[in-house]
Amino acid sequence: MITSSESIQNNDSVETCMNNKDFLMHHTLEEVLKSSSDPTDKKYIELKNKAELIFDNVKSHISNISDKYYFHTKNAADRANNYVHENPWQGIGAGMTLGLLIGLIISPR
Repeated sequence: MITSSESIQNNDSVETCMNNKDFLMHHTLEEVLKSSSDPTDKKYIELKNKAELIFDNVKSHISNISDKYYFHTKNAADRANNYVHENPWQGIGAGMTLGLLIGLIISPR
């Protein structure tokens, strides 16, 4: 079972990875815009603002989706954990059956 400190660490590592990718993407976008136009040009400023707005929207959307899946997965794991604690022998039987099926599938014939 994942403890709360492990889930916090996993969430922190995902957030760190996202921040690193955000920085890299932002830096790359900035380089492309700088190399393709004059920074004082009105069109450049307009394009840069539009790209940053889209980037922020995508970042927010990905964050919301990530949170949604995190909570659904956590709820499923909690339900499975509760079921196994309430019905240990059924859990053992299900594990054995699943192990047998996987063993039959991957065994050489």
